[in-house]
Amino acid sequence: MGLNEAFTHVQARRFCVNPNEGFMAQLREYEPIYRAAHVVPLPLPQMAPLECPQPARGSQKRRIGDDSSDDEDGMDTGESAPTKPNLSQQD
Repeated sequence: MGLNEAFTHVQARRFCVNPNEGFMAQLREYEPIYRAAHVVPLPLPQMAPLECPQPARGSQKRRIGDDSSDDEDGMDTGESAPTKPNLSQQD
C-alpha cells in the first residue's frame, strides 16, 4: 500500500486527519526506501545449458597436429622459408 492509498484509507475512516506538511514530506521520502528494502526478488528463469555440437563424421575441419598444408589462403604452405645466403668470406 502506497502513501496516497494509505492516506485515503485513514481519511475515509476519520475525516479530520490532516498531517502537517513536514510529516508528509518524510513519508514521501521514506516510501521508496521501504519499498526497496521489502521487494521480493523474482526468480530468474532457468536456462538450458549450452551444448557444443559434435563435428560430423568426415568433417573437413583440421585437428590439432594435422600437418596438411593450406594453399588456399596462403597461411600455411608447408614450405620452409628461404634461407639467407652465407656472406662470410672463406679463403
